[in-house]
Amino acid sequence: MVLIMYIVTGYSFLNTLHLVTLKENSEDIEHILTGSLVIGFICYKIASLIPHSCGEVFDCLGITLSSVLFAYLLGLFLNSRIILKAYNFLKIRESGKKYLWDDVMDNSISMMVNVYYGKLKYNGYLFGYESYSNSPNVVLASYIVTSKDNIIEDNSQDKTKLIILDTRKSDKVEIIYKEKSKICNDIRAFCKDRENVTG
Repeated sequence: MVLIMYIVTGYSFLNTLHLVTLKENSEDIEHILTGSLVIGFICYKIASLIPHSCGEVFDCLGITLSSVLFAYLLGLFLNSRIILKAYNFLKIRESGKKYLWDDVMDNSISMMVNVYYGKLKYNGYLFGYESYSNSPNVVLASYIVTSKDNIIEDNSQDKTKLIILDTRKSDKVEIIYKEKSKICNDIRAFCKDRENVTG
């Protein structure tokens, strides 16, 4: 029974952490069980330092829910600006994220995207994107399709239509941030740092 609770608690922790940090869960069952067992054991050892008990069932439930909450908060911290600033301070251009799109996303403010296919350009607001991919399908809202400078389709005012585009087949993708975007602060800091090095 204790081993099962270790695994359930550890698995809940790891699953929540991966969900918040947008990391793929491992498909290796042995790796999942071992990680869950270790994390669950640590959670239970930390909980055993609390002298009060509400009964075995409530204790197990409380430990599992606490592990989920802690994993959520840890995930938010790992995705926070503090970590990125620490990387920038240490001159590390690698964020630790497996997928590039997770680095360039600003979920706090709307972003525009241009996707090019030959002479066609699709321009619209990024409504969503496929997780766990460096060449995801992207979903655009309020989009316009142009060929050179001619508008082929204008859905910029249509609030009932979305378009899904496969970036793997595109020639290039441009992301346009609003001036207030936190990513713009990172770009400015990066450019200023490069100017100091070259200047």
